[in-house]
Amino acid sequence: MGAQSGQRMSVFLSASYPSAYFNIYQPGKGLGDTALFSGSIEGSLFNRVLPKSGD
Repeated sequence: MGAQSGQRMSVFLSASYPSAYFNIYQPGKGLGDTALFSGSIEGSLFNRVLPKSGD
């Protein structure tokens, strides 16, 4: 998805399987890179102002 620096992004994951989680990466990053948000560590809610513009 495309987003602009300064926008607020909110994602909440509700799953019946307790080990389900999601990661969010900065633009140009992905699997193998450090995640901006790691659901396995930080939980099921991401609600932050985005630091960079991009996809």
